[in-house]
Amino acid sequence: MTEESKKKQKARQVREAREWLQQRFPAVFGGKGGVPLAIGAHATAHEAARAEDGPPAWAIRAALQSWTSHPKYLQGLAQQRTRRHLDGTEAQAVTDEQAERARERLAEVKRKRQQAREQEQRRQAKEKAKKPQAEQPKGKAKEKAKKPQAEQPKGKGKQKEKKPAEPEKEPAKGKEQARRPTITLKRRRGTETKEEP
Repeated sequence: MTEESKKKQKARQVREAREWLQQRFPAVFGGKGGVPLAIGAHATAHEAARAEDGPPAWAIRAALQSWTSHPKYLQGLAQQRTRRHLDGTEAQAVTDEQAERARERLAEVKRKRQQAREQEQRRQAKEKAKKPQAEQPKGKAKEKAKKPQAEQPKGKGKQKEKKPAEPEKEPAKGKEQARRPTITLKRRRGTETKEEP
């Protein structure tokens, strides 16, 4: 199995663990988030998963880590909402120290998101600045740019495009046909030049 397929498989298993938690414990995981979990709630989730042949322990741990790192969860802790057991019943209250730590983590998350936004804006500005330089000028140069590169003439300066030959017009009835040009043949030394009609 390749590294990429292993990552996809792990991501799928974590997603399945998150869905399992939402179905098994809807009182806590079924809402919009922001519900602080009781201390030791992970043990209850692991026991339930083993009993029901649910997701692997590492996937549940990863899903819980993602849940408790989410800004809504951190806001719930910072606002000192009551912690809940997985069945939805009330557990212990959030302490002042835990609320302060949650505020610090929330500030860090917001700072990182702001940095990511600014970095993305700088990247987009650089790309936008490069676009006008890459665009072709209007007019004949634009027409040449549309042609495949193999057809464009090489060399110094601009070369005129060859116009396709116009078809010869047939002479009207009763008029003479155009005369052919005269061809001059040169003979070897000592002979005369001869013109043929």
